[in-house]
Amino acid sequence: MVGSKNYWMRSIGISAIVGLALSATACAGANGGGAAGDEIEIGAHPALLTAFNAYAEAYNATDPEVPVSIVELGGDDYTQQLLTMQLSGDAPDIIINFANAQLQSDGLIKDLQPWLAEGKGGLSEDQFIPAWLSPYVSDPSSGAVGGLPVSADTMLLYYNKTLFERAGVTELPSDTWTWDDMYRVGEQISAAGAGQYWGYQPQNWHAVYNPVLHASGTEVFDDEAGEFVFADAAGIEGWKTILQPWQEGWGTPYQAEGAQTDYFGAGQAAMMLNTRPAIVGYRDSLAEYDWDVALVPKLNGENAIGGGSYGLSIMADSPNAEAAWDYLSWFFSTDGGMQVASEFGVIPVTENGVTDGAWRDDPNPVPASLTPVTEVAVSDAYLGGPPVPVDVSADLDPALVAAQQRVLIEHATVADSYRQAQEELNAAVK
Repeated sequence: MVGSKNYWMRSIGISAIVGLALSATACAGANGGGAAGDEIEIGAHPALLTAFNAYAEAYNATDPEVPVSIVELGGDDYTQQLLTMQLSGDAPDIIINFANAQLQSDGLIKDLQPWLAEGKGGLSEDQFIPAWLSPYVSDPSSGAVGGLPVSADTMLLYYNKTLFERAGVTELPSDTWTWDDMYRVGEQISAAGAGQYWGYQPQNWHAVYNPVLHASGTEVFDDEAGEFVFADAAGIEGWKTILQPWQEGWGTPYQAEGAQTDYFGAGQAAMMLNTRPAIVGYRDSLAEYDWDVALVPKLNGENAIGGGSYGLSIMADSPNAEAAWDYLSWFFSTDGGMQVASEFGVIPVTENGVTDGAWRDDPNPVPASLTPVTEVAVSDAYLGGPPVPVDVSADLDPALVAAQQRVLIEHATVADSYRQAQEELNAAVK
């Protein structure tokens, strides 16, 4: 979900479990926005500097009319910092977009729809997979496109075959698995681990709860009714499903605060739902283990596969908007930026990028099932229902975290706790 800063951090890899918020502030760079024709500035979070510097080097090697440079953005209150930078004339031309609704509402980013409709620079709307582009249209009635998604980061089921074998469990995840199967086997492995290792490391953030709520028969927000509905009868069943391993005591230990332990990456959890880019870190941390990936199991007959992306946007007042578009046209081409981006685990969100992208040529054989599982996950991912109103979007995550803690720490019922959260959020909407 583009509207959640939390997703973007998690999409970088398992290390993002440690930090639940990404925000940005300007650090020392070149000349801010600069005058038209000088150079294009791209603001990149520190975690992405290596990748974006590589993109800039490759683009500049094509001898563009206007070269690009990278400036670092990192800190607190992203949108406020961008507003300040815009007022002072120091904003970069292209920014990372992980909060599209807010950025569009504040008028910070350019509407890209006219240029997409024109096919300007060879870049058009029909090149992008609709489900992955739609989160960048926060107001469907206007059709304004605030950004272009960089990578199709889907959730996968990671599993450690070595721990399965150690626990004496021969049943491995398959395409027909359900959440009941995953939990049944997870509980068996936890019992065998006796506190030394566990069968499953639970997760509860929007790339998990959005598809679970959807498969359960509801959504987070009902735009027709203008209210949150995640705690209706179907929603309560969804939350119970997510929290079950913690409540029953066989999931990895629940941590309410502080740095979250990566039990799976440490070889102490047999299964975990995580984003595809996490493979980069796991190839190192799990080098001594036999591990693989599978589709997120089915829930009520659906593969409850979550996902999200961060996008690239052009600042509304950029003096280099035309040149910035030239860069985006190169970046999203299969033989241009996407060729370089494949080295950083990026799955293009364009139709030909998924079918013919360089990501398919990954020479690393681990995990063995990565390519076929990714193909299905990208096409079947559920990215969330109607967007949450901008004025309360920042309140959603804290309300859901508080609800979870009431259940797991104060032992409130799931129904009472999540209904309380829903009532508080609806009061803010009305």
